[in-house]
Amino acid sequence: MRKITDYWTVENDGNACAGTAPIEIFASTVKTPLVSIAIPTYKRASLAIEAIESALHQNKVDFDYEILVVDNNPERGDDTEKNLEQYRNNSQVAYYKNTMNLGMTGNWNRLYELARGNWVAMLHDDDLLLPSYLSVLSKILKKHDNGVFVFPDYLQVHNRAVDLDAIKADFSIMKIRKVSLFELFYSTVLKAPLGMCVSKETFNAVGAFRHEYYPAIDYDFYIRAARKSLIYTVYDAPVACYRWIENDSLNKATIDKSNIIDMRIRDVVALQYSKVVQVLWKGNQAYLLRKKYSSKLLRMRFLDIVFCYIFRRIFRLIYLFSKRKSSMQAAFFI
Repeated sequence: MRKITDYWTVENDGNACAGTAPIEIFASTVKTPLVSIAIPTYKRASLAIEAIESALHQNKVDFDYEILVVDNNPERGDDTEKNLEQYRNNSQVAYYKNTMNLGMTGNWNRLYELARGNWVAMLHDDDLLLPSYLSVLSKILKKHDNGVFVFPDYLQVHNRAVDLDAIKADFSIMKIRKVSLFELFYSTVLKAPLGMCVSKETFNAVGAFRHEYYPAIDYDFYIRAARKSLIYTVYDAPVACYRWIENDSLNKATIDKSNIIDMRIRDVVALQYSKVVQVLWKGNQAYLLRKKYSSKLLRMRFLDIVFCYIFRRIFRLIYLFSKRKSSMQAAFFI
């Protein structure tokens, strides 16, 4: 992991993508897509089909979009390649295979390398978009054209079978708000990048996903994005479906490693603020390290719970107060 002083350095090397050009199995013939719905996949043929179908069956929008699938399994003629052959003559679908396994980080970066749309929307191969996704996204982008990151609301389900047409959301109560760097620092306001939409221009300005922060590459990316640009999150109106299907990100070792890297990233962010915030963060970090995560976190003693609650409430009050009192914001955070 890099030095603290080098954390904010922008890099766009694609995480070892250079010199490993992908194979184009077939390309989209959409001339000027505004949005690329980008799907990274690896040995999950049937799930990838379901993700593609959800992206194809969108409500009518007044712009063109493409669906880009990048397969991280270099093996030719596998189940994924055979199953996706059915989309060869679909003008909206493009399918590429990497010539070597780039890992999750490298494959995510490849999506942004190959996407032809001005905006790139992330869709994992085991997740789904609701038919309203693009129409809601279109309204947000038009209304908040200065917001270069959009995180939509999504449902979380534990069953693979989902009737997307049966899910109805009341968009009259849909709320959109900005997310600050400080809020990302003290809370988990943004989760998986399902449906995350970012302009390619802004992605390049923020920098590629970085493998050294795996498995917390999404959190690392959010932090750098919040420092560079505006982030909007949408809630109370889900437009996607996150399916809890067993994968590497759910095992204990991966979760523990992600938590530790999260803390290392927060160490860097804390330096952006005053000594008050840094002391509060160090106190909470010492507590977390002592607990050693996962199952032990579930058996916290009463005093530990009280400590966590007080810590989070203090940070919340500082954040709210800083928004209302700009003069005090300078005193606390500069």
